[in-house]
Amino acid sequence: MFLLNELPKYVSLFYPGYITIYLYFFFCGKNFKDSSWIVAKTIFISYLYNVACRSILEKSEHYSEISMNVALLVLAIATGVVAAKIRDSKKFEAILNRIKDDTVFQEDEFEILRNEDRSAWVCIYLKDSNVVYEGSLREVNLDTKNNEKYICLSGYYKYMLDEKGKPIEPYIVNAASDNEEKVVIHYNDIEVIEKRNTE
Repeated sequence: MFLLNELPKYVSLFYPGYITIYLYFFFCGKNFKDSSWIVAKTIFISYLYNVACRSILEKSEHYSEISMNVALLVLAIATGVVAAKIRDSKKFEAILNRIKDDTVFQEDEFEILRNEDRSAWVCIYLKDSNVVYEGSLREVNLDTKNNEKYICLSGYYKYMLDEKGKPIEPYIVNAASDNEEKVVIHYNDIEVIEKRNTE
């Protein structure tokens, strides 16, 4: 009986933070993977939520474990969604850039190529080759656990460079007008990634 009464308290030290982090990753378009790092952050965030909600609700006449869990759930969902929206906002990026010109608020080197309105247009130069892929960045997978690191482009060109570094025509592949045409390039084959200004 004691365990049943205390179980909700222990659960509340985990699920609110987990929901926040999951929703943040989901709305940011990131792959969510459980890890010791995620668990540590989950517990820390949940603890902060519990302290905040308990300090507010204990002053209310309607305090109960049910109201406490409802408040935790609402706070967890709202924080995850709002944090993701703020992280992707251009105003937030502008503020960071004012603080430091080269500040980048992303978790991997390819997300800096993302644009809020459209995918970035990039050139990918391969190692030990004069073959170049140029297209719209559609997907990035940096799953180091399964060694499946790759980049996916759509509506792309594939061409070779001459001795002066100029594209050789005709292109090997010219699918720029077809966004359904995609190519997957393995991370280990990439020498340089260059973002192109399409405006």
